[in-house]
Amino acid sequence: WLTRHAQETLLKEILRTSKDRGIFLQRTVKRDSFIEKSDLKGHFELLKDVSNLASNEDRSCCYKRVNYYRIHKN
Repeated sequence: WLTRHAQETLLKEILRTSKDRGIFLQRTVKRDSFIEKSDLKGHFELLKDVSNLASNEDRSCCYKRVNYYRIHKN
């Protein structure tokens, strides 16, 4: 539902306002993550084990994926 430009702007703001090694939680109704398609993906490290567990344990059934990312500012 976000345009590509809006997605990039959102990721830039997350990088600008977060601390290095902070955690970002993304919930998505899609199987894939727009972060993985972004030019900024190198700043977001998917925490696979935690994300898989969170996705499987999500009781709301509103989301296809719950992803946790560690932020790397440099």
